[in-house]
Amino acid sequence: MSRRIILSAFFIFFVFLSGAKAQSEYSPDIKRIIDRGKLIVAMLEEDNPPFFMHDEKGDFVGLDVDLAHDIAAKLGVEVEFRRKAKTFDAIVDMVFLKEADVAISYLSKTLERAKKVIFTDTYITLYQTVVVNRLEAAQRKWDKDLIKYLNDKNVRIATLKESSYITFAEELFPLATIVPYDIIDVAFDDARSGKVEAAFFDNIFAKGWHHDNPDAALYVQTIICRSNEDPIAMAVHWEDVHLYEWLNQYLDGVIKDGTVDKLVTKYLEGA
Repeated sequence: MSRRIILSAFFIFFVFLSGAKAQSEYSPDIKRIIDRGKLIVAMLEEDNPPFFMHDEKGDFVGLDVDLAHDIAAKLGVEVEFRRKAKTFDAIVDMVFLKEADVAISYLSKTLERAKKVIFTDTYITLYQTVVVNRLEAAQRKWDKDLIKYLNDKNVRIATLKESSYITFAEELFPLATIVPYDIIDVAFDDARSGKVEAAFFDNIFAKGWHHDNPDAALYVQTIICRSNEDPIAMAVHWEDVHLYEWLNQYLDGVIKDGTVDKLVTKYLEGA
């Protein structure tokens, strides 16, 4: 065997060992994603503009969609959106059961959900918002402090079932009757018609609903609770500590370099 062949074989063996060594230096949670060649993202089945939705061309777009694609690109893999969850709590369960690597889905960070998964740093902050039926408020002679008057056993407040807003509503209106709805749009429509006294969700949804119902201001009064924040974050399995740290570093970068602000301008301010 010639010296050149021996050296070539040695070089190939060295490269193989170096590659194997480099690959083995990844933490198990990161290595799992890289070996698979794709990042599996848990996302709600139903579109939720402006975070994830289909545009007029049928393309899947939105703030969370863009972030997911960017994260996958920086990991050097493709992205797969796994959208079987019908509720936000079900998204958390998908991550807990290891059916997805990460949840990026307009997901509120709550203490109850944090019992199952690890939440990243907040990447956007929303505000709890209530729309109150004007006729009901007038008939009950409520003054300007509507939040105070809504906290009453005879008041029905509608919000989305199996969402963080069930807990938020129970905390803000402990005496009121919280009515869970399958579809949040219907909850707001019922507040407008007077079937319930009020509906409760975040300021971004409320803004979009008003946009789609331009005469709604004639029938409801909207109150944004600036002191009641709704932090939106990503979630990973409680064992995936390195992935959690990596995502936090990623979020720190895209927040500081203005990427998140640009996405807010692109999607949310146009909502």
